[in-house]
Amino acid sequence: ERHNAPVFSFEMMVNAGGADEQIGQTGIAHMMEHMAFKGTSVVGTKDWAKEAPLLEAEEKAYQELLAERRKGLGADTTELAALRKALAEAQDAARGQVESNEYSRIIESAGAPDMNAETSDDVTRYFYSLPSNRLELWALMEGGRMTWPVFREFYKERDVVYEERRMAIESSPAGRLIMDFLNTAFVAHPYKTGVIGYPSDLRSFSRSEGDAFFRKHYVAKNMAVAVVGDVTVPELQTLADKYFSGISDAPAPPPVVTQEPAHDAE
Repeated sequence: ERHNAPVFSFEMMVNAGGADEQIGQTGIAHMMEHMAFKGTSVVGTKDWAKEAPLLEAEEKAYQELLAERRKGLGADTTELAALRKALAEAQDAARGQVESNEYSRIIESAGAPDMNAETSDDVTRYFYSLPSNRLELWALMEGGRMTWPVFREFYKERDVVYEERRMAIESSPAGRLIMDFLNTAFVAHPYKTGVIGYPSDLRSFSRSEGDAFFRKHYVAKNMAVAVVGDVTVPELQTLADKYFSGISDAPAPPPVVTQEPAHDAE
């Protein structure tokens, strides 16, 4: 507790990073960081009841495309073109129900100047500061995205991560040197892959695999939250019980909501 200014800061640490990825899924821990800003079944959607089946249709279209691609030289080029078109149409339909960047917009409009996150080999961190009269809003938003995240715009965001790799590694002599060093230094250790992921994996892992990674690693025993500032232990305990208790060792899927969500919770 530090009551000299009406603000508080927090950091949420998740015991999951690049070293926890499986072969063929490098970069997926970093994707979870990006997905954490996409919202929930309440925040980030125009109508979750309509969006949910569209997301499932998008994933089905991607899985069908991936199955054909994995045939390699035996893949039917005409079929691939049709499947790519079907995926693009499914993505457009799902995107029509998205309120882009709504999660970030709510937090920033509440007074957060420094909302950010980062992924390393061993952990993923989330952090920002808010006025202390927004403490319950913070608990509502953080508890929601760590309990029932919705991985909307997954493949669009995967392309963003791919571009990050291209700029940081392929287009950077220093980045290429670091990756060569890691691959040489860690011959048989997951640290060798870094955090950004291999290009082939960033073009292939799926939203279903991202969901499985989240449900394995983003659980209570793997997470810790520190809060410092103009707060009290009793009020924070009350809010933790109210908004964070859903983070168990087996998170439930996001609920379907039919009523208009209230975004100005205090």
